[in-house]
Amino acid sequence: MKTSVQITGLKDQILQLTALSEEMSERALDRLNDSRRYTDNCLSQLRQEKMLVQYKSDELTGHRLAPKGKHYLEGKYPDRFADVKRVRLDLLHRRRYMRSSEVLTMMYNLGIPIFADDKPKLYAPLADSSQSSQSAYYTSYEVKDRGEESIKIKNARFNGLLRCCMGDYLVYNTGASVIKWVSMSEFRAAELVGRLLGSEIRQMIIGDTMNTAWDLLTSDGGPEHQYFELDDFIPSIVFVPNDAYGDFLLRMNFLSDSMKRLKYSVLQKMNLQPCPNSLDCDGYADAKTAVLFACDMDLKRIRNLKDGAKPKSLNLIVICFDFQAELLSRYYGNLATIRTIDARKTAELFKIPYGGGAS
Repeated sequence: MKTSVQITGLKDQILQLTALSEEMSERALDRLNDSRRYTDNCLSQLRQEKMLVQYKSDELTGHRLAPKGKHYLEGKYPDRFADVKRVRLDLLHRRRYMRSSEVLTMMYNLGIPIFADDKPKLYAPLADSSQSSQSAYYTSYEVKDRGEESIKIKNARFNGLLRCCMGDYLVYNTGASVIKWVSMSEFRAAELVGRLLGSEIRQMIIGDTMNTAWDLLTSDGGPEHQYFELDDFIPSIVFVPNDAYGDFLLRMNFLSDSMKRLKYSVLQKMNLQPCPNSLDCDGYADAKTAVLFACDMDLKRIRNLKDGAKPKSLNLIVICFDFQAELLSRYYGNLATIRTIDARKTAELFKIPYGGGAS
């Protein structure tokens, strides 16, 4: 059965993203269009046309494809939606679907290919590390589509893989709370995917706002160490907020080499001396003052600097964007002087779109 209804614009985008993520969250819909009123109007029309259904359970509100919506996508995009998956109803899967929808919406907004017919197959014969020069995002289903090998990483919590000019990143969405986490599972996932792709796999955590980074930096894993904590298994992990600031960071640090160029320019002007010890920093301003460029929000380096500076009684200079300053000032307290870089002016300098605030 194929529907002859033609749907365009935001309504079509909602249907496609719902099919790919399996259930769209309210936060994903907030990020899809600047006008929530217009988005709600489109949702209402899709429900009236029996293309979409709203599902409320366990205090979660999500949106799923109705049978008519599935037929529409299979007819209009046969190469993209030849077989729309069956959605599970349990709370665990619903949360995964919704977090996936938020990451997919973020990538889609940035123009990163997310649909199978828009990007190379991940494990095709030519899908080596050279492909990452062209950005593409792959869902966890695509990353784990390796038959028996996938058993080794089936419990890994990542939502997908971002391949971009700056490298390959397993992407996690922790939402507004600390994600459940087993370090060895995530380490094995990065190791296996890296071996299959012939590249070094890094990790990125997306959270609702910059405040979520505080929860990650201060988390000890909980009483049974079931939740995220920074440990030796993970060499580095960067944080990106799921708002307009995060879009800016992705454009600066992952979709171009702008962050790398900014860091070089800022540190060169400071005439830093090399680190005389094992402290994880970018150099010394003087014998007792270590400097860290933290605009990229590498949580591991941010934590290591604080832990390493205390026993050495060092002063710290931490360089960050203006929207990161409150968090880092709170985290370092009187240990560090925070120097800020105007994000809006930086965006203008590097000709990068900048929303200027949280969505």
